[in-house]
Amino acid sequence: MQFQSGRKMATARIPVWAIVLGAWVLSAQNAPKPASARDPDGTLAQVREKLATLVRRLPRYTCVQTVDRQYFGLSHRMNAQSLPAASCDRIIENRKNGSDTPKLEATDRLRLEVAVSNGHEIYSWANSSEFDSRQIHQIVGEGATSTGEFGTFLSDIFDNPGTKFSYEREASAGGRALLEFSYRVPVQASHYRVRADLGLGQGADSWHTTGYEGSFSIDPESMELVRLTIQTDRLPPTTEICQATTALEYQRVRIGAEDVLLPRSSQLHIVSRNARETINVTTFSGCRQYGAESTLRFGDEPADANSGGKDAAAARVPLPAWLPITLALVAPIDTGAAAAGDLVTARVAQAVRAPNSKTILVPAGATVLGRITTMEHHLTPKNYFLIGMAFDTLEVNGVASPFHALLDVKHESVLQIEVSESRPEPPKTGALFPFSTKQDRLVVPVGYKTMWVTGRLPDAKR
Repeated sequence: MQFQSGRKMATARIPVWAIVLGAWVLSAQNAPKPASARDPDGTLAQVREKLATLVRRLPRYTCVQTVDRQYFGLSHRMNAQSLPAASCDRIIENRKNGSDTPKLEATDRLRLEVAVSNGHEIYSWANSSEFDSRQIHQIVGEGATSTGEFGTFLSDIFDNPGTKFSYEREASAGGRALLEFSYRVPVQASHYRVRADLGLGQGADSWHTTGYEGSFSIDPESMELVRLTIQTDRLPPTTEICQATTALEYQRVRIGAEDVLLPRSSQLHIVSRNARETINVTTFSGCRQYGAESTLRFGDEPADANSGGKDAAAARVPLPAWLPITLALVAPIDTGAAAAGDLVTARVAQAVRAPNSKTILVPAGATVLGRITTMEHHLTPKNYFLIGMAFDTLEVNGVASPFHALLDVKHESVLQIEVSESRPEPPKTGALFPFSTKQDRLVVPVGYKTMWVTGRLPDAKR
């Protein structure tokens, strides 16, 4: 599992954290003897066998995961002067007993696709044609990220000879009986790693392996996992984190002709040593199975040289740099549902001509395709939304060409909103659009126009 974060939202910097759980492939064990519905040991043995089969089949499936992240700052009671005396034990105890409630400062949302390949979880932005070879925190960039929820937690807990299991009790939830267990994975047997990116270029040495423990519930009738919790040991000061806790809920998902046990949702809760918190709520949807004709292709693999004819190749001529181009949204962007990773489409509002010429390089009405790169809602020090967009494809008469553009800051007065403290550096590509509002939801309307200038394509794309 991996967990990483590094965000400057509002005026406070939230450090970049990462958690990585090394993935194993569960091996089939000898089939356990049939267990009665109330035989805890027998039930656990059968569940572990079923999970072994599930993990072996996971590379056949992929799901879309939507991650809603919340960033909490210091409470009114906890101020900067009181932090030096605040230990992790005190911070966590105050949270548990409700004596110190942090205030919500900002939120954001991501939409990714997840799969398992070679025993590791791999990711891409939603609706991508290929998976990315980078790790999730490298794709997302900022904010807390994690891996393991889709399946590799199951490997590291239930097929780990170092895991110690204990039966706790029989309970009832939703009208059905459940058997509850606890477990512990000591640091010597753990593949759970945590990293805090403090912007100091620490690299691989900043990763810290931690022991962890938790609980899980089993339905003795279906012999299936229902709920799983994971809590790290106290983390060292170098991570800047006190503790990270994950809770997973499972459900049966119909994929083709099969019913597959997959996570329905997860919640990652991080308490930092500066008394700030991050909560990630992930929901899984759109799960599907790879067919026999499907392949996993990664973003660093070369494209098929035969993917287009001579006419298409001739038409894919990069535009000169510094050409002004006005784009108008084809569909609204609703901050109540939109996420970083969603596709975005715009039309060229006015024909783009060659410099000092009447020659039309891009006709009005041409389509430009891209993605939302940022979907943030800031509540302090003022209420505003920050929406990022980047476009990478231009379609003219059915022919797609690479496209690269940056916001024309000379004409976009929208950037005058005071966000310099939270975003001191411009994005490497695309643009950020702050929208000041007193509402909790914003809809950027159809036809919303933004002015850009074409840029040179990155060297890797030439």
